Amino acid sequence: MRSSELTGGSGFYYEGNVAAYYLAALLSGDFQAPANLPIKAVKLQQSAYDAPLDDVIVEFESSLSQQLHLQVKRSLTISSAKTNIAYTEIITNSWDTYKNARNSSGQDYYGGATDDISSSALRKFRLVCEAARNSHTSDSFLEKTTGNLTSTAGSRRIIKDIRKILINAGKKFDDTELYNFFKHLVILNFDVISPESLTPDIAINSLRHTLLAPARAPELWEKLKNLTRAGSAVSGTYNRDSLISQLHPLFAFKDLPPHPTINKTSINTTSNQPAQGVASTIKCHIAISRIENEAIPASITAVVLTDNFEGVISEIRGWRDTLQRSPMLSSADKELAKTLALKELFKLSQFTNILGLKLATLNFLAYVYYARGKSIEAWSSEEKESLTLKFPVFHRLSKKDEQIVSVCSEAENIEAVVKAAVADLHRKYHRATAPTLAARHVRGRKELIELTDLVADISTDYICNTFVYPTNSIALINTRLKYGENIVTGEKHTRDKNPLA
Repeated sequence: MRSSELTGGSGFYYEGNVAAYYLAALLSGDFQAPANLPIKAVKLQQSAYDAPLDDVIVEFESSLSQQLHLQVKRSLTISSAKTNIAYTEIITNSWDTYKNARNSSGQDYYGGATDDISSSALRKFRLVCEAARNSHTSDSFLEKTTGNLTSTAGSRRIIKDIRKILINAGKKFDDTELYNFFKHLVILNFDVISPESLTPDIAINSLRHTLLAPARAPELWEKLKNLTRAGSAVSGTYNRDSLISQLHPLFAFKDLPPHPTINKTSINTTSNQPAQGVASTIKCHIAISRIENEAIPASITAVVLTDNFEGVISEIRGWRDTLQRSPMLSSADKELAKTLALKELFKLSQFTNILGLKLATLNFLAYVYYARGKSIEAWSSEEKESLTLKFPVFHRLSKKDEQIVSVCSEAENIEAVVKAAVADLHRKYHRATAPTLAARHVRGRKELIELTDLVADISTDYICNTFVYPTNSIALINTRLKYGENIVTGEKHTRDKNPLA
């Protein structure tokens, strides 16, 4: 933490809000970007312990002891200008973190957190980092970002500026080191101070799920902000037990359910931990959406599953109210928002900017089954129905720890498909199930299908590279994509990998 931030007020206040967000995530056990893992510990102001990026350090639940190191700035400009001390500081300290002996696995993340930043510049920065994560060699990375055929002026500028900053700081590196550096470099945009900001809402909502008295979540959020300001002065460190102990007896908390990588019996992180050794069955609702793109050709089926049907429906309905109240939208935009389906809303950046984080934290899981290429054109209608509808339905019904109580879908012949999948389940595994096919008038059916259509549409846009949605919209559902499968090749993707990549 810099002295200017202490005396300036807003910088220190902002830093406390960012730290409080991670403490809320620590209490709730939610998966957090960029590692997409729950948090094990949060550390503040660690410069005395040789941490180059000292403001906030987040340790994830990981066999590799992955950490996220952040330097927090109220505002940030992405450029190599001599006067741009903040960005220079973040890049050089990120390099020192990357090269630190404590990052022996090379899996730590490092970078900055900020509120005020150019969205265009941040998008270009993140595209370069994504290019590194999705390249298998430094040559392929540099060809994408600096080559004549595929690079853009923006990506070339990002690379050039960071090279310049590192060279001016006396850092020695080759192309391979630069490529590996970019793989875990991040700039996170936390809007936590403005009245219309979404981050506090997300934190408060996650706290509701972990408190025995959910109505006190806003009060706990304020308490966490005050705690981080005090903790920053003494290099505070917290795990869940120590944090709960410090908050006792003012607040009482539920036990967290088993970690998803150890016991996958529960979707809803709000429930209490079941008795050890008891496999509880979760009652779930699913919705199914199928999209075909004849031009590619490609076929994508999305299945959305939730064990909190009423909660999800209530949140989705509240999204439109959020848009109507937002001072960021014009009157014309608000009128437009009343008429558009969810998948159309998310194609427009002015709506995605407001609703994106709400989608990313909504309580559902998504499963995507896809195929692309010429083999699709040779399918008969029976094969198409079997592979793109019956197989996904059977796959979901076959899970012992999930009891599917209702199915929502606009797909043709869905009733016959569900009956066939139920019969197959009985024949192969001698198990009986009787999900209800939701009628059109059933409350909440429309919203759940809209959500599933959105997931299918974003997945299709990503798989087919049609660029209908704002750049990197797949990131909005990445944390909810539990499983993906190429139904032609059998290639599978689970949540601990980059889904569909």
